[in-house]
Amino acid sequence: MELLARAGLLKLHAPVLYWLLLMAPGLAGRIVRALYESPKAPQVRSLLRLAILLGPEVSAWLDQKWEVQWGRASQPPDFYWAFKTMMRRTGVSDRRLHALRTTPVARLRVGQEEVVVGELLKRPDRTAAMLSELCRSVFKGHKSNRGACRDLDVIAYGLELQTRGKEIGEALMQDTVANEGTT
Repeated sequence: MELLARAGLLKLHAPVLYWLLLMAPGLAGRIVRALYESPKAPQVRSLLRLAILLGPEVSAWLDQKWEVQWGRASQPPDFYWAFKTMMRRTGVSDRRLHALRTTPVARLRVGQEEVVVGELLKRPDRTAAMLSELCRSVFKGHKSNRGACRDLDVIAYGLELQTRGKEIGEALMQDTVANEGTT
């Protein structure tokens, strides 16, 4: 599970929430921390989504860390500004929508069809099945479905991740604080 989660997050920019949910919170937090410690595009986009899903404490922590690191830089990385924009977005009660930067009425292209995001939010089990099918199509060579896979991952497993967000977030922030003195 750890290997799949690390490969998905750090190398492939692939759906990984299912794997993170199967792990102990401390291990999941350490894997997410690796994204923070080495923020590279496009994988860092997963960190932006995870920070929102894991809750306001993690989002505020990441925002503060990046403000210290990049706030005075003449040209901060694009992900710095993307996260600032995400943090300013208000009025979104469902963190999955916030993480995806979308609305319930938006349409998502899933394979050959378009589906309404709000309908997917109501049926995470159905969305998980769609995700599995779409991941198989990517494996068979349909690379254009990769983005939809990442979106379906957030919709299918984001709510469950939120329920464990406090534990994972605490592990992420504690581990980072403990390791900052050794690097």
